[in-house]
Parts: sequence; C-alpha cells; structure tokens
Amino acid sequence: MNTDLLIVGAGPFGLALAAQATHDHIEHVIIGKPMQFWREHMPRGMFLRSACDWHLDPLNINTIEAFLNTQGKTPQDVEPLSLDFYLSYVEWFQQQQNIKALPVYVEQLHSSAQNDGFVASTTDGDTINARRVVLAPGFKHFAHISDELKAKLPPGAYEHTSTFVDFTAAKDKRFLIIGGRQSAFEWAALLLEAGAAAVHVSHRHATPAFAVADWSWVNELVDNMAQDPSWFRNLSPAQKDEVSHRLWAEGRLKLEPWLKPRLATHTQNVRDNCHHLATDAEQR
Repeated sequence: MNTDLLIVGAGPFGLALAAQATHDHIEHVIIGKPMQFWREHMPRGMFLRSACDWHLDPLNINTIEAFLNTQGKTPQDVEPLSLDFYLSYVEWFQQQQNIKALPVYVEQLHSSAQNDGFVASTTDGDTINARRVVLAPGFKHFAHISDELKAKLPPGAYEHTSTFVDFTAAKDKRFLIIGGRQSAFEWAALLLEAGAAAVHVSHRHATPAFAVADWSWVNELVDNMAQDPSWFRNLSPAQKDEVSHRLWAEGRLKLEPWLKPRLATHTQNVRDNCHHLATDAEQR
C-alpha cells in the first residue's frame, strides 16, 4: 500500500487529523482501532475535564454542539461530558466524515532512502509506504510505575490507573492512590462509590482546589505553534518557566468543581486522611 500521509493512531487526535487531511485533499491512511484506549482503559462513570468546545472537527462543522442538535439537546444537558456520551459523539463524527481506519497496528517504522519517505510494517504482515507519517499513539504506551515502588510492593498489589478501570471488586477494600491530579481524585470518587472501605491520596504538591481551570490563554500558544513550531525553544529561560508553571498550576492545582460533591458525600475521615498524607508527602 502506498499513501501520501500515514496517520498512526485512531484516537481523538488521529481522527481529527484524518478529517483535516480529507478537507485539504491529502490522500491518507489512518491505522488503529478507533478510540480503543478510551473504550478499554477508561472506567465507566468517568467524566471528561473538557467541555463541548473540545470537539474533533478542525472546520467547526461536525462539532459536539452539532451532534447535540440532532438530539434536541444543549451543552447544559450533557456537561460534564460522560465517557459514554463522548464515545457516541466520536462514532457520529466518524460517520459524518466517512473516516474508516485500518484496524491493525504498526509493528515497525523506518525511513526509506528509495522513495524519500517511510516504510511501516503492520502486525498482520502488510507494508505501507508513506511520504509522510504522523504519530498519534496516545498515552497507553507511556504509563509509568517506578522501580522503587515495584521493589517495595508484592506483585499484584499495585496497578496503574490506565489498566485499573474495573471497580467491581473494590467493595470493603482499602486503597492508596499515589498522585494528586484530576484522575487521582476521580478514581478516589469512583472507588468510594463502588464501596471501598477507605481511599488515601498521597502527593507532593499542595492539595488542589476545586475550581474551573482557565485555558483560554492556551489558544494563543497553539496558534504560535502552528505559525512557528520553534517559538517555545526561542523563549528565554524565564519565559519558558513562566509558561510551564502556568500550565502546571492550571492542570495540577485545580480539580473540576463537579467532582467535589461526589467526594463530599463520604466521611470526613476520608478527606482528613487525604490531606494528612499529602502534607506528609510534601515534608518528605
């Protein structure tokens, strides 16, 4: 198979790029099982941090609000966005854009001197020659559990959140969550709702606030990337630190307000333990 553009990954970014390629009349192939990571590695009952403006259509036509219009609904009816709702939107988006991904995986990718492009070998033995390649594999392959932690815990006693998405066996058990961002606190809420006896959350930074994150200023950064991909490298060290700290503060030190009542319905003892462990972790 020969193609001008090979898109590796059929998650949100890969699908959005396929839509853009179609609009720009770029012959392309998208490879992967659409939204597989979202379907298999995210728990039922999870909600997105993003609102209806985080749609997939670069042309702002087949948006989430357009999808809602077909159902006679408004953003207020569906926000915060549930995992099930978002998956239904993506299926609709694929149908509107006629995006058909090859449901296989790339096993090897290397440059080709013959055609000044790339050669991809798939897991089913096929070969794809591409002039250009975009990699959009998502987060599945970047889950990390430190060797130090592995050495201290018996096998089977720990799991990364990207694989721990079934809470049917959580009832009456105690859990320690290491990390203090949105997923840590949402997993805590899901575990408590599933009947866990206690959930402790340990992290190094201050306890995040339940406040709406302000990402409005990020659009300008994205526009800069499109116009000048090297703009961040050209900033001074102080300017880089300012951007990085602001991103860190919005993403790490804020939790979605809709999560607060779900945690507040459980005992004060659970919340106090979370705060106590966070403080101890900062001291260490």
